[in-house]
Amino acid sequence: MKTTKSSTIQIESNTTSHSMRSAHIAALTVGVIASFAVFLDATMMNLALPTLSREFGANRSSIEWVIDAYTLTFSAIMLSAGVTSDSYGARRIFIPGMIIFSIASIGCAVSQNITMLNVFRLIQGAGAALLLPSSLSLTTQNVDGINLRRVAIAIWSAAGGIGLAAGPIISGIVVTSLGWRWLFWINVLVGLIAVAFTTLTKPSSRRDGVHLDLFGQVTATLVIGSIVFILIEGQHLGWTMPLLFVIAAICLVSVISFIIIERKTAYPLIPPRLAARAEFIGSALLGALFNLAFYGVLFALSLLFQDVKGESSLHAGLNFLPFTGLIFVGNLIAPRIARRFGATSVLYLGQAFFGVGLLTIVFTVTFTQPWLLAVSLLPAGFGAGLLVPTMTSRMLESLPQDLSGAASASFNTSRQLGGAIGVALFGNLLGSNLHLMTGFIKCFIASFICVAVSTVLTLILLREPRKHANDATKRSPH
Repeated sequence: MKTTKSSTIQIESNTTSHSMRSAHIAALTVGVIASFAVFLDATMMNLALPTLSREFGANRSSIEWVIDAYTLTFSAIMLSAGVTSDSYGARRIFIPGMIIFSIASIGCAVSQNITMLNVFRLIQGAGAALLLPSSLSLTTQNVDGINLRRVAIAIWSAAGGIGLAAGPIISGIVVTSLGWRWLFWINVLVGLIAVAFTTLTKPSSRRDGVHLDLFGQVTATLVIGSIVFILIEGQHLGWTMPLLFVIAAICLVSVISFIIIERKTAYPLIPPRLAARAEFIGSALLGALFNLAFYGVLFALSLLFQDVKGESSLHAGLNFLPFTGLIFVGNLIAPRIARRFGATSVLYLGQAFFGVGLLTIVFTVTFTQPWLLAVSLLPAGFGAGLLVPTMTSRMLESLPQDLSGAASASFNTSRQLGGAIGVALFGNLLGSNLHLMTGFIKCFIASFICVAVSTVLTLILLREPRKHANDATKRSPH
């Protein structure tokens, strides 16, 4: 009997262990799918913009909204999405987020005009904002040991980086072979797969004592929306249009209201301890400046390859390979360099490569030989690949653990806001179709200025960890 009882316990233990491993694998799969899809949708529409412009007869500001409608709601709702996930449980937020994302994708796929498409892109961005923090929570929940947790986070982050880099290439292939609507039908298939895997994950419990800052969220959304609206519609409507002054007034009132609300509420979106830390301020500014330059460059290059050089969506996507391919290489190498020389040193290195690449593009963009532009995209892509994971890890490692959730949400919000501003600003810099080449040069110079400013900010605000990195190097037996 004892042997039988022992065997039964062992079988139950093995079954439980197998069940837990299956749940962890399912959760990791869900996180990878969601992270990839969210960032893929942030960049995949760039190469479809000329096609949309021709099919719908849309002007420049309307096609800019195809990108910025997504990033606007993504960045705004991201502020409270992490807290919502913590409050109600990651799986309870992930499934509605994926359903919203998928339904909005269906709406995008069947859109009959540019306005309809942009409305559904707004909804899609809201779904993406719910997906991102909840997918990270699903990926890391019930993972034992700090090393396994770091591996899970690294895989989740890599999936997002691959999605961001693969967006233009996948877009070029799909738009050329199937049409732009299939970019969104693919999202629906991805959503069904993700929800199916979510049913295999272990339920996440609701945490007590977590409260939402609803009024702070509303005012933050009004601020972000107002800024993007003014930048995109200013040139189209005319900068003296009374509507723009009304929107500017709404933005100013919302900024003041947000500050007052955040000071008085017991559960602010951005905790005072976080807002007072130079490391966080520096990282948030770096993230915003990087995305401003990165998303702006993607937007400008997409129009350059197709509207000016007359290339198909497929060829334009292939032209992005030197840029996006080196992003992936930079992502892989960045942690190794950071362990040896410190994260801040990697930031300087990434900024140097990115800046040199942008300057080289300025001098090669007017040449007819395509290989010259391809060569100039190599250092820009490698530098971008070094910066993205290093900025994130550098920020989180410099902050207390209890601030990591709010810091991550605020950091991602600043990045997405920077991206939205980049597309809107570069749309203005490009000017009319008659002066596109001059506009492209202005865009890449503006990107270089962003990199230069971020380098100065790194020097001023993010110097302290270098000491720790050097100390660690001295202790190393190598």
